[in-house]
Parts: sequence; structure tokens; C-alpha cells
Amino acid sequence: LLKNKLMRDDLEEIKKENSIMEEKMQELNRLTEENKVGQQTLEELEKRGAVLKEEMSTLNRVRRENVSTREKVSQLEFKAKKIGITDEDVTDLNAALSRKKLEIEQAKKDGEQELNKW
Repeated sequence: LLKNKLMRDDLEEIKKENSIMEEKMQELNRLTEENKVGQQTLEELEKRGAVLKEEMSTLNRVRRENVSTREKVSQLEFKAKKIGITDEDVTDLNAALSRKKLEIEQAKKDGEQELNKW
């Protein structure tokens, strides 16, 4: 009878330990899933970071180009003032250039039509 009692006590202890182990396994599984989600989030953030780094590189390159262009414009404006060319002169020259381009395009079209007649 005493032996049965001890065996029942041992069995109860084993059941308790088993229950504790099952809880620990569930906790481990939960943590493993959280870790997977965290790893995926980290990978996504790393990809976004790489894209942002590339975009920043492009932005900095464009900024440098803009500075260079502004410097060139300033130099051209200085040279134009030095030789007496005004903004009005530039506007007039641009308009004349546009008219000439249109005339050339029209002449091309007229020439093509003449060739097509032959």
C-alpha cells in the first residue's frame, strides 16, 4: 500500500513536470514564431535602408549637379554682363532661335513633300 502511494506520488510529480515542460515548449514555440517575425521585419527594414541609402546618394549627386549648374549660370551671367549682353538680348536671341528652328522644320517638311511629288 505504501509502495502504491509512493508510485502515485511519483506519477503526480511526473505529470506536474510534464505539464511544466509542455508550457515551456509552448513558450519556446511562441518565442520562435516571434523571432521569425522579427527576422522578417529586420530583413524588410534592411531592404528599405538600402533603398534609402541609394536614394540619398542620388539626391546628393543631383544637389552637386545643381550647384555646378548654378555656378556655370553665374559665370555665364557675369561674362554676358561683361560684354554687355542683357537679359532682354538673351530673350530676343532665344525667340529668334525658336523661329529659325520652326522655319527649318517647315523647310524640311516642304522638301519632303517636293521629293514625294517626284
